[in-house]
Amino acid sequence: WFDGATTAGLEHITLRHLLCHASGLTRDGATTHWFGAPFPDREALVAQVASLPVLEPLQALKYSNVAYTVAGQVIEAVTGDRYEQHVTETLLAPLGLTGTTPDLPTGEAALASHATGYGIWRPDRARPPVAPVSARVMNSATGFSSTVNDLLRWYQAHRLGSGDLLDDHHKREMQRVH
Repeated sequence: WFDGATTAGLEHITLRHLLCHASGLTRDGATTHWFGAPFPDREALVAQVASLPVLEPLQALKYSNVAYTVAGQVIEAVTGDRYEQHVTETLLAPLGLTGTTPDLPTGEAALASHATGYGIWRPDRARPPVAPVSARVMNSATGFSSTVNDLLRWYQAHRLGSGDLLDDHHKREMQRVH
């Protein structure tokens, strides 16, 4: 994924480290994408990760959107599909989650049914609405756009005994505290 970028300190990071927030990677990189700047593209994020300090894996719990971004890129490398395409075809479509997408849908009509997000509350002014933006390469870290019905179906698929997505052994492993 780093295509020749400096990767010192990254060689011992595993998928489990990424998914358990134990990789030692930075939380969000060096941009302010949560506060109005656009989310970085792949090249910019790779450069940021390569230039920022990395803790030794398993030394501390360190919430990391970058780690989940890297996990999404691993999905792309292994499957040969874009992350968004792969999760749509292998997770969303089989469950009939037609109101769920791994990124915000485009166009005003599609966004009209979405709740409005708001910025930080301050006592001296109204909370500003936050415009919807694409997380680009960080889609695997930022979540999905969904409906209440689809969220309930997603939850039901993760219940033991449902027969959906995974067998119960793997559901238990996925749901246990790490």
